[in-house]
Amino acid sequence: MHRAYHALTPLNGSDGSPIHVVFGFASVLLTILSEENPDYFAVAFDTKVPTFRKEKCPTYKAGRVKPSDDFYDQIPKVYQMLDEILIKKIMVDGFEADDILATLASKAENSEEDLQTILVTSDRDALQLVDSKTVMHDLCGGYRQAKIYTPELVEARYGVKPSQFVDYKALIGDNSDNLPGVNGIGPKGAEKLIQKYGDLAGIYAHLVELTPAEKEKLEKSKDNAFFTREMAQLRHDVPFEFAWQDLAVDGLGGSTAIDFLNKIGLHSIANRLAILQKKKNKTIHTQSDQSAQLSLF
Repeated sequence: MHRAYHALTPLNGSDGSPIHVVFGFASVLLTILSEENPDYFAVAFDTKVPTFRKEKCPTYKAGRVKPSDDFYDQIPKVYQMLDEILIKKIMVDGFEADDILATLASKAENSEEDLQTILVTSDRDALQLVDSKTVMHDLCGGYRQAKIYTPELVEARYGVKPSQFVDYKALIGDNSDNLPGVNGIGPKGAEKLIQKYGDLAGIYAHLVELTPAEKEKLEKSKDNAFFTREMAQLRHDVPFEFAWQDLAVDGLGGSTAIDFLNKIGLHSIANRLAILQKKKNKTIHTQSDQSAQLSLF
Protein backbone atom coordinates (compact mmCIF):
# COMPACT_ATOMS: atom_id res chain seq x y z
CA MET A 1 0.00 0.00 0.00
CA HIS A 2 2.82 2.43 0.85
CA ARG A 3 4.57 1.60 -2.40
CA ALA A 4 1.41 2.28 -4.42
CA TYR A 5 0.77 5.52 -2.55
CA HIS A 6 4.20 6.95 -3.35
CA ALA A 7 4.74 5.42 -6.79
CA LEU A 8 1.43 5.99 -8.57
CA THR A 9 -0.18 9.12 -9.90
CA PRO A 10 -3.19 10.03 -7.71
CA LEU A 11 -6.34 8.43 -9.07
CA ASN A 12 -9.90 9.22 -8.06
CA GLY A 13 -12.76 6.77 -8.01
CA SER A 14 -16.39 7.06 -8.99
CA ASP A 15 -17.23 9.14 -5.92
CA GLY A 16 -14.24 11.45 -6.34
CA SER A 17 -12.22 9.93 -3.49
CA PRO A 18 -8.64 8.72 -4.08
CA ILE A 19 -8.19 5.05 -5.01
CA HIS A 20 -4.61 4.77 -6.32
CA VAL A 21 -3.55 2.79 -3.23
CA VAL A 22 -6.38 0.33 -3.85
CA PHE A 23 -5.47 0.16 -7.53
CA GLY A 24 -1.78 -0.53 -6.87
CA PHE A 25 -2.50 -3.09 -4.18
CA ALA A 26 -5.11 -4.86 -6.32
CA SER A 27 -2.81 -4.94 -9.33
CA VAL A 28 -0.04 -6.70 -7.40
CA LEU A 29 -2.57 -9.00 -5.74
CA LEU A 30 -4.02 -10.18 -9.07
CA THR A 31 -0.55 -10.60 -10.56
CA ILE A 32 0.44 -12.91 -7.70
CA LEU A 33 -2.78 -14.90 -8.02
CA SER A 34 -2.29 -15.23 -11.77
CA GLU A 35 1.45 -15.94 -11.83
CA GLU A 36 1.62 -18.30 -8.86
CA ASN A 37 -1.85 -19.87 -8.87
CA PRO A 38 -1.63 -20.61 -5.13
CA ASP A 39 -3.87 -23.09 -3.35
CA TYR A 40 -3.91 -20.91 -0.24
CA PHE A 41 -3.45 -17.17 0.17
CA ALA A 42 -3.33 -14.80 3.12
CA VAL A 43 -2.58 -11.10 3.56
CA ALA A 44 -1.15 -9.91 6.87
CA PHE A 45 -1.54 -6.36 8.19
CA ASP A 46 -0.35 -4.37 11.17
CA THR A 47 -3.01 -2.88 13.46
CA LYS A 48 -3.11 0.51 15.17
CA VAL A 49 -2.32 -1.08 18.54
CA PRO A 50 1.38 -0.66 19.51
CA THR A 51 3.33 -3.88 19.07
CA PHE A 52 5.39 -5.58 21.76
CA ARG A 53 8.48 -4.14 20.06
CA LYS A 54 7.16 -0.59 20.31
CA GLU A 55 6.35 -1.11 23.97
CA LYS A 56 9.87 -2.40 24.57
CA CYS A 57 11.50 0.37 22.56
CA PRO A 58 9.46 3.60 22.09
CA THR A 59 11.91 4.83 19.42
CA TYR A 60 11.40 1.71 17.26
CA LYS A 61 10.67 2.85 13.67
CA ALA A 62 10.58 6.41 14.99
CA GLY A 63 12.18 7.88 11.87
CA ARG A 64 9.46 6.81 9.47
CA VAL A 65 7.37 9.56 7.91
CA LYS A 66 3.63 9.18 8.44
CA PRO A 67 1.59 9.37 5.20
CA SER A 68 -1.16 11.94 4.82
CA ASP A 69 -4.81 11.23 5.50
CA ASP A 70 -5.62 10.33 1.90
CA PHE A 71 -3.47 7.21 2.35
CA TYR A 72 -5.35 6.04 5.44
CA ASP A 73 -8.71 6.88 3.86
CA GLN A 74 -8.10 4.17 1.25
CA ILE A 75 -7.27 1.33 3.64
CA PRO A 76 -10.92 0.37 4.35
CA LYS A 77 -11.45 -0.09 0.61
CA VAL A 78 -8.42 -2.39 0.43
CA TYR A 79 -9.89 -4.43 3.27
CA GLN A 80 -13.31 -4.53 1.61
CA MET A 81 -11.78 -5.56 -1.71
CA LEU A 82 -10.07 -8.52 -0.04
CA ASP A 83 -13.33 -9.50 1.61
CA GLU A 84 -15.14 -9.33 -1.74
CA ILE A 85 -12.46 -11.41 -3.50
CA LEU A 86 -12.57 -13.88 -0.58
CA ILE A 87 -8.91 -13.47 0.32
CA LYS A 88 -8.17 -13.97 4.01
CA LYS A 89 -6.69 -10.99 5.85
CA ILE A 90 -5.07 -11.52 9.24
CA MET A 91 -4.35 -8.86 11.87
CA VAL A 92 -3.40 -9.46 15.50
CA ASP A 93 -3.05 -6.63 18.01
CA GLY A 94 0.42 -6.35 19.50
CA PHE A 95 2.19 -8.07 16.62
CA GLU A 96 3.56 -6.97 13.25
CA ALA A 97 2.46 -8.38 9.93
CA ASP A 98 5.91 -9.99 9.60
CA ASP A 99 5.28 -11.98 12.78
CA ILE A 100 2.06 -13.28 11.24
CA LEU A 101 3.97 -14.30 8.10
CA ALA A 102 6.52 -16.11 10.25
CA THR A 103 3.80 -17.94 12.16
CA LEU A 104 1.97 -19.00 8.99
CA ALA A 105 5.19 -20.07 7.27
CA SER A 106 6.06 -22.24 10.27
CA LYS A 107 2.60 -23.79 10.34
CA ALA A 108 2.84 -24.46 6.60
CA GLU A 109 6.22 -26.13 6.97
CA ASN A 110 4.86 -28.38 9.71
CA SER A 111 1.57 -29.15 7.97
CA GLU A 112 0.63 -32.50 6.53
CA GLU A 113 0.06 -31.02 3.06
CA ASP A 114 3.72 -30.58 2.08
CA LEU A 115 3.16 -26.86 1.52
CA GLN A 116 5.59 -24.68 -0.40
CA THR A 117 5.41 -21.06 0.79
CA ILE A 118 5.97 -17.82 -1.09
CA LEU A 119 6.46 -14.69 1.02
CA VAL A 120 5.72 -11.50 -0.89
CA THR A 121 7.23 -8.52 0.89
CA SER A 122 9.87 -5.82 0.59
CA ASP A 123 10.78 -6.14 4.28
CA ARG A 124 14.18 -7.82 4.51
CA ASP A 125 13.40 -9.12 8.00
CA ALA A 126 11.50 -11.91 6.23
CA LEU A 127 14.78 -13.25 4.80
CA GLN A 128 15.27 -15.09 8.09
CA LEU A 129 12.26 -17.26 7.13
CA VAL A 130 13.70 -18.49 3.83
CA ASP A 131 14.47 -22.21 3.71
CA SER A 132 14.01 -25.27 1.49
CA LYS A 133 10.21 -24.85 1.57
CA THR A 134 9.96 -21.06 1.77
CA VAL A 135 11.07 -18.41 -0.71
CA MET A 136 10.73 -14.64 -0.52
CA HIS A 137 9.77 -12.44 -3.46
CA ASP A 138 11.28 -9.01 -2.79
CA LEU A 139 8.80 -6.46 -4.13
CA CYS A 140 11.29 -3.61 -4.51
CA GLY A 141 11.18 -3.74 -8.30
CA GLY A 142 7.54 -4.76 -8.74
CA TYR A 143 6.27 -8.33 -8.69
CA ARG A 144 7.36 -9.48 -12.15
CA GLN A 145 10.82 -8.00 -11.52
CA ALA A 146 10.97 -9.29 -7.94
CA LYS A 147 14.17 -10.86 -6.75
CA ILE A 148 13.33 -14.38 -5.56
CA TYR A 149 15.32 -15.23 -2.47
CA THR A 150 16.15 -18.87 -1.93
CA PRO A 151 18.60 -19.98 0.81
CA GLU A 152 21.35 -19.97 -1.81
CA LEU A 153 20.58 -16.43 -2.98
CA VAL A 154 20.42 -15.08 0.58
CA GLU A 155 23.87 -16.51 1.25
CA ALA A 156 25.23 -15.26 -2.08
CA ARG A 157 23.89 -11.74 -1.42
CA TYR A 158 24.72 -11.34 2.27
CA GLY A 159 27.32 -14.00 2.96
CA VAL A 160 25.19 -15.54 5.72
CA LYS A 161 22.51 -18.21 5.88
CA PRO A 162 18.87 -17.15 6.37
CA SER A 163 18.99 -18.53 9.91
CA GLN A 164 21.91 -16.16 10.61
CA PHE A 165 20.26 -13.06 9.17
CA VAL A 166 19.11 -11.74 12.57
CA ASP A 167 22.72 -12.01 13.81
CA TYR A 168 23.88 -10.13 10.71
CA LYS A 169 21.31 -7.41 11.35
CA ALA A 170 22.32 -7.24 15.02
CA LEU A 171 25.84 -6.32 13.95
CA ILE A 172 25.06 -3.81 11.20
CA GLY A 173 21.84 -2.37 12.68
CA ASP A 174 18.80 -1.19 10.74
CA ASN A 175 18.23 2.50 10.10
CA SER A 176 14.73 1.96 8.75
CA ASP A 177 13.66 0.41 12.07
CA ASN A 178 15.84 2.80 14.08
CA LEU A 179 17.77 -0.11 15.60
CA PRO A 180 21.46 0.30 16.46
CA GLY A 181 24.17 -2.15 15.48
CA VAL A 182 27.82 -2.37 16.45
CA ASN A 183 29.38 0.99 15.71
CA GLY A 184 32.22 0.54 13.23
CA ILE A 185 31.21 -2.88 11.87
CA GLY A 186 29.64 -2.88 8.44
CA PRO A 187 28.24 -5.60 6.17
CA LYS A 188 31.59 -7.08 5.17
CA GLY A 189 32.84 -7.18 8.74
CA ALA A 190 29.58 -8.73 9.94
CA GLU A 191 29.71 -11.31 7.16
CA LYS A 192 33.27 -12.31 8.09
CA LEU A 193 32.51 -12.65 11.80
CA ILE A 194 29.35 -14.70 11.30
CA GLN A 195 31.00 -16.98 8.78
CA LYS A 196 33.76 -17.71 11.28
CA TYR A 197 31.81 -17.91 14.56
CA GLY A 198 28.29 -18.85 13.47
CA ASP A 199 26.14 -16.35 15.34
CA LEU A 200 26.21 -13.39 17.70
CA ALA A 201 26.72 -15.52 20.81
CA GLY A 202 29.61 -17.32 19.12
CA ILE A 203 31.25 -14.04 18.21
CA TYR A 204 31.10 -12.74 21.77
CA ALA A 205 32.37 -16.07 23.10
CA HIS A 206 35.55 -15.63 21.03
CA LEU A 207 36.37 -11.94 21.51
CA VAL A 208 39.86 -12.89 22.66
CA GLU A 209 40.62 -14.13 19.13
CA LEU A 210 39.75 -10.82 17.47
CA THR A 211 41.92 -7.80 16.79
CA PRO A 212 42.00 -5.19 19.58
CA ALA A 213 39.97 -2.79 17.42
CA GLU A 214 37.26 -5.37 16.66
CA LYS A 215 37.12 -6.46 20.28
CA GLU A 216 36.71 -2.86 21.49
CA LYS A 217 33.89 -2.14 19.03
CA LEU A 218 32.01 -5.28 19.98
CA GLU A 219 32.43 -4.77 23.71
CA LYS A 220 31.20 -1.17 23.55
CA SER A 221 28.10 -2.11 21.55
CA LYS A 222 27.28 -5.49 23.13
CA ASP A 223 23.97 -4.37 24.63
CA ASN A 224 22.91 -2.76 21.35
CA ALA A 225 23.79 -5.87 19.36
CA PHE A 226 21.82 -8.30 21.52
CA PHE A 227 18.91 -5.86 21.81
CA THR A 228 18.71 -5.45 18.03
CA ARG A 229 18.87 -9.21 17.56
CA GLU A 230 15.96 -9.66 19.95
CA MET A 231 13.93 -6.98 18.14
CA ALA A 232 14.72 -8.39 14.68
CA GLN A 233 13.79 -11.97 15.54
CA LEU A 234 10.33 -12.66 14.12
CA ARG A 235 7.81 -14.44 16.29
CA HIS A 236 6.50 -17.84 15.19
CA ASP A 237 3.81 -18.07 17.86
CA VAL A 238 1.35 -15.26 17.10
CA PRO A 239 -1.95 -16.30 18.72
CA PHE A 240 -4.68 -16.68 16.10
CA GLU A 241 -6.87 -19.56 15.06
CA PHE A 242 -7.40 -20.65 11.47
CA ALA A 243 -7.90 -23.70 9.30
CA TRP A 244 -6.14 -24.11 5.97
CA GLN A 245 -9.53 -24.15 4.29
CA ASP A 246 -10.00 -20.56 5.54
CA LEU A 247 -7.10 -19.56 3.27
CA ALA A 248 -8.20 -21.56 0.22
CA VAL A 249 -8.32 -19.68 -3.08
CA ASP A 250 -11.74 -20.61 -4.40
CA GLY A 251 -13.86 -18.65 -6.87
CA LEU A 252 -12.29 -15.25 -6.09
CA GLY A 253 -15.57 -13.66 -5.16
CA GLY A 254 -17.61 -14.20 -8.29
CA SER A 255 -19.80 -11.43 -9.70
CA THR A 256 -20.11 -9.55 -6.39
CA ALA A 257 -16.36 -8.85 -6.40
CA ILE A 258 -16.57 -7.62 -10.00
CA ASP A 259 -19.51 -5.36 -9.09
CA PHE A 260 -17.62 -3.89 -6.15
CA LEU A 261 -14.55 -3.03 -8.23
CA ASN A 262 -16.66 -1.44 -10.94
CA LYS A 263 -18.63 0.51 -8.34
CA ILE A 264 -15.53 2.18 -6.89
CA GLY A 265 -14.14 2.91 -10.37
CA LEU A 266 -11.50 0.20 -10.80
CA HIS A 267 -12.82 -1.05 -14.14
CA SER A 268 -9.49 -2.38 -15.45
CA ILE A 269 -8.97 -4.33 -12.22
CA ALA A 270 -12.52 -5.70 -12.51
CA ASN A 271 -11.74 -6.91 -16.03
CA ARG A 272 -8.53 -8.58 -14.87
CA LEU A 273 -10.35 -10.28 -12.02
CA ALA A 274 -13.06 -11.58 -14.37
CA ILE A 275 -10.39 -13.17 -16.59
CA LEU A 276 -8.69 -14.65 -13.55
CA GLN A 277 -11.95 -16.05 -12.22
CA LYS A 278 -12.54 -17.89 -15.50
CA LYS A 279 -8.98 -19.20 -15.46
CA LYS A 280 -9.34 -20.34 -11.87
CA ASN A 281 -12.62 -22.11 -12.52
CA LYS A 282 -10.99 -24.09 -15.34
CA THR A 283 -8.04 -25.14 -13.22
CA ILE A 284 -8.17 -28.66 -11.88
CA HIS A 285 -6.05 -29.16 -8.77
CA THR A 286 -4.59 -32.61 -8.30
CA GLN A 287 -2.86 -32.34 -4.94
CA SER A 288 -2.14 -36.06 -4.94
CA ASP A 289 0.71 -35.59 -7.39
CA GLN A 290 1.96 -32.11 -6.56
CA SER A 291 2.69 -29.98 -3.53
CA ALA A 292 0.16 -27.36 -2.47
CA GLN A 293 1.32 -23.75 -2.35
CA LEU A 294 0.74 -20.97 0.17
CA SER A 295 1.24 -17.32 -0.76
CA LEU A 296 1.64 -14.74 2.01
CA PHE A 297 1.44 -11.06 1.13
